Amino acid sequence: MKKGLILLFISILFLSGCGNNLLVVRDVLEADQYTRNNTTNMDWTLFKQLLSNDSTVSEDDFTNFKRIIDSEAINNSSFVKLDNTIYRFSEKYELLYRADWKSDDGQLKLYSLNYIQKRD
Repeated sequence: MKKGLILLFISILFLSGCGNNLLVVRDVLEADQYTRNNTTNMDWTLFKQLLSNDSTVSEDDFTNFKRIIDSEAINNSSFVKLDNTIYRFSEKYELLYRADWKSDDGQLKLYSLNYIQKRD
């Protein structure tokens, strides 16, 4: 009986996960993967937690970024990483976006999203 309760308690802790807390990222590739995997499920309020204090990313950028991720960048895209910048390309090698990350108190935060073109 005790083993069952312990397993149940551990399962509940495991399944509850982080809730609305964002993952702390320390590597640009990890940050890019996290944003591509989770942005479509975020709202602007939650996404703002990923941004640096002096970020240039607007809510319109976020909306367009979600469309790009949802339609093109989630699968079969490629990237080039230079320092703290990721260039993400479509299957046809068209630039989808450039994400600039910067260290903010030991954590990587998104500073800017550029080359985002509106998608319908």
